[in-house]
Amino acid sequence: MNVSEEQYRLLFENNPQPMWVFELETLRFLAVNEAALGHYGYSRDEFMALTIKDIRPTDDVERPLDDLAIPTENFQAAGRWRHRKKDGTNMEVEITSHALTFAGRPARLVVATDITDRQRAEAALRNSEALHHSLVDVLPQSIFRKDLAGRFNFANKKFCELVGKTLNEIVGKTDLELYPPELAEKYREDDQRVMRAGKSLETDEEHLTQQGIKLFVRVIKTPLKDAQ
Repeated sequence: MNVSEEQYRLLFENNPQPMWVFELETLRFLAVNEAALGHYGYSRDEFMALTIKDIRPTDDVERPLDDLAIPTENFQAAGRWRHRKKDGTNMEVEITSHALTFAGRPARLVVATDITDRQRAEAALRNSEALHHSLVDVLPQSIFRKDLAGRFNFANKKFCELVGKTLNEIVGKTDLELYPPELAEKYREDDQRVMRAGKSLETDEEHLTQQGIKLFVRVIKTPLKDAQ
């Protein structure tokens, strides 16, 4: 792939994503766009004096670069990497790249997407879910959650004890796989009523324990809605 001056301008100048071209042999930068300068905090002269190893944290400098020598006809996902800004701040980036010839030299065009905030948000969500599950797990009431197909995707410790199964044995199952057919059908009908009405249902239900003991319990079923 040979890049003309016009193609280079269109590719670099107005692109909001950090982009650069580096030489495969020396790993030195041959071109860098304004978005990369602003995001990494270097002047153009400073950036052009670096190699791609210089924008990595010290611990990651020796990460293998074998895939760089593989020619690609299209943009290729190169995975997640840690990069370092001029001020020493580390960030997580997703890299896609494309082999090309630049000024007569084998090179690679790179697009870097900063995913640091997304990573932090995902970690915060995982921590929040873990806290929620740990709190729910110690409640003395039986609590469970099902998807729209009626399959269990969560159950607390009390519910597991009630049905005499582990969480792994419950997740993915339906009422029909845990209860006698007549009870399972009753539970399914109640679930559908809740979904149709879009509001909570409070009712008394008959339950059968693993030991065959019949119980009557007060049940509150509530539809869960996502952000949309």
